[in-house]
Amino acid sequence: MTLKQYSILIYQLAILLLISQNTLAQNSNDTIKLTLTEARAFALSNNKTVLASKMDVEIAKNKVRETTTIGLPQFNVDANYQHIIGDIIKFPVNPNEPPIPILERDNATIDFKITQLIFSGEYIVGLQATKVYRSISEQNLIKNQLDIIQSVEGTYNMILVFKENLKIIQENKFLTEKTLSEMQAMLDAGFIEDTEVDQIKINLTGLNNLEASFVGQLQNSINLLKFQLGMDFNQNVSIVDDINTSIDLLKPVYEKYFDVNQNIEYKMVNNKVQISKLNLRKEKSTFLPVIAGFYNHQELWKEPLLNFQPQDIIGVSLSIPIITSGQRLFKVKQASISLDKSEIEKSQLNDGLQLKYQNLLLNYETAYNKYINHKDKCSLCKKIFEKTNIKFKEGVSSSFDLTQIQIQYLTSISDYYNTILELLNTKNEIERLLSNK
Repeated sequence: MTLKQYSILIYQLAILLLISQNTLAQNSNDTIKLTLTEARAFALSNNKTVLASKMDVEIAKNKVRETTTIGLPQFNVDANYQHIIGDIIKFPVNPNEPPIPILERDNATIDFKITQLIFSGEYIVGLQATKVYRSISEQNLIKNQLDIIQSVEGTYNMILVFKENLKIIQENKFLTEKTLSEMQAMLDAGFIEDTEVDQIKINLTGLNNLEASFVGQLQNSINLLKFQLGMDFNQNVSIVDDINTSIDLLKPVYEKYFDVNQNIEYKMVNNKVQISKLNLRKEKSTFLPVIAGFYNHQELWKEPLLNFQPQDIIGVSLSIPIITSGQRLFKVKQASISLDKSEIEKSQLNDGLQLKYQNLLLNYETAYNKYINHKDKCSLCKKIFEKTNIKFKEGVSSSFDLTQIQIQYLTSISDYYNTILELLNTKNEIERLLSNK
């Protein structure tokens, strides 16, 4: 390649690199638009807690394989070198020849050994325990997935509520600015006093502060959602669902049967009981013997004159525990007590989950009734505010009356959307309690 061709190639590569960097920068600045369903899916694929739980499942799978291999044939090679210090016994083979040493002063051995576990109670129980351990890690993944879905739904709904509040405040701000402009013109014409205009200015300042507060809370909620999604904080994200869509799906009474056996926390406690049972079996299995078979083959670098060591050996080893001064008995008692304790904790969790479900149903019904009441109150306050605003412009109502009515209207809106958020969060808690995958 000539120097000119090389320079052209470098130039082309530089252009391609610049284009790719610009493309990546544009992609990172693109706004990701997410529905609630898409946000759930994104979190399940990118949330760091979920990703770590998936790794725990893989670790558990490999732990099962590792434990299984303990019961498979084991092959080992041992190499040894030895040098004898001092005199070596010599044996006269032929009277006409010097005696021959019985052993080699320098020698090396290579041992090939195959072992096979034939019976071990602890191994059998340990193999069962690793499968339960794998099940626990899988259930922990499901639990973390359900938790992150609930968190994402709560934050998503909170963002929708903040957006609606901000929208109402901005509408009121626009209306107040328009009223202020009209009142200023009337003041300049001498039709009203300056206190009327000052009061409207105070109202506008309050709305500006309220708007700034909601803008900050909205951004904080969006950042929290990015964290829950496992998204880069520099990535722009847009929430596209409408709060009214979620509201339309709400029902006065939440009617679903609660099967505690399908609850993920209850399943995890069940596994804890299984682990306790296996631990008890493990401690009992220590009274049983351990049987293993073996085969050994030895190769010598130098064969001595006399070698009584057989080259190939096959055999069976048996280890029987006899006396441990009561240690095994006490371990069995401890394991038995731990099992009873696990059963009590399981029963307690069952009662607690049933109680939680009944409380959530009651909370949902209460929140729904509050939602209906605040909805009606909000409509009335809006109607009163609009009429008072017209009366104020006609000079029938004072700025003080308008301020009080406006505060009442904004408070009713805040209460209305807070009740919606409470209702949606209660619904999500019930769904979380009922979900098992």
